Amino acid sequence: MKVIILLIVLTVFLIGCQKEINTYELEYNQSLIKINELSNDNNNLTYKVLELTKELENLESFNKNYNRALQEYQYGVVVSSDADYNYQLFSWAYDEGYFYDTIEYCEAARVLYADSNVYYQSSKQYFIESNKTSKLKYNELINAYINVIDSLIKINWAKYEACEYFESASNYYNRNNWVTGNAVLEDANSKIEYHDSLIVKNNENVARLDVLNEII
Repeated sequence: MKVIILLIVLTVFLIGCQKEINTYELEYNQSLIKINELSNDNNNLTYKVLELTKELENLESFNKNYNRALQEYQYGVVVSSDADYNYQLFSWAYDEGYFYDTIEYCEAARVLYADSNVYYQSSKQYFIESNKTSKLKYNELINAYINVIDSLIKINWAKYEACEYFESASNYYNRNNWVTGNAVLEDANSKIEYHDSLIVKNNENVARLDVLNEII
């Protein structure tokens, strides 16, 4: 009889223990689920942080390169304006027959046109770099700037070469070699005509750039 009672008590105890074990297992599994959820949330948060960090880095890179591109572009415009001033002076000197002055102004203009193109090339490279990290809406604007810069570089080189021809012709005129000087100027005129055709294309590019600057 005592044995039976002992077995009953033991059975009840074991059943109770099993219930506790089951409860602990349930709580443990629930804890694991919560841990996994927290881990997933943490992973998502980490990914979001990395994503935002990358976006911030891209924005900083874009602003740095874009602003530098605009700065170099403005430098190019200023220097090109100085070159154009000397270009006008040499044209005046040439028309007046001041060939020594023509040579001097041509030399000054050529140096400035070359310097201006250095700034334009630098600006173009910064625009290209800024395009790598820009938002989509800026791509067309940046490409418009690049198109304008390409046109301005060609215009500067056309004027640079025209200056070379006028320098050469003026040197011949200073030595009273009018025939050779006139022959040289025929090549200069072709450069001037080429320059005029570039102006038409550049005006179209500038008009497109102006429109984009207004809407972006």
